[in-house]
Amino acid sequence: IVSSVTRVGELPADGWVPPGTFDYGSQSFDYAGRPMAERLAEARRLYAEAGFSAAKPPRFELRYNTGEIHNKIAVAAAAMWKQALGAEVTLTAREFKVLQQEVDAREVDLYRSSWIGDYNDAYTFLQLFKGDFGLNTPH
Repeated sequence: IVSSVTRVGELPADGWVPPGTFDYGSQSFDYAGRPMAERLAEARRLYAEAGFSAAKPPRFELRYNTGEIHNKIAVAAAAMWKQALGAEVTLTAREFKVLQQEVDAREVDLYRSSWIGDYNDAYTFLQLFKGDFGLNTPH
């Protein structure tokens, strides 16, 4: 996504806290070091295990907040899911406040969100996981 879609010099993030954050040893999701072919094979295995196939592809809606870059990322994600898994994704853009209300009301199954740290510290990202933090949308 950062090399093909956004293209403004970001580093790929393989964890919750982006690389380069001050005084933070970055973590990485366990799959990050695996070759893409292996990651796709595992995804396909899990989808088949869940009952999906070419004849019965997963169908879902992805909601995201409006904006040119948000739209580009949503289109790219839907295209990757389609290519790799045959997923049929409906994209729905919402104004940020409307999307936030829908998420808070549990009217959304899948949504895309983003966060830019307010300051160069891991806490600005990790606080999103605190149950009492107002922007912890999954709760």
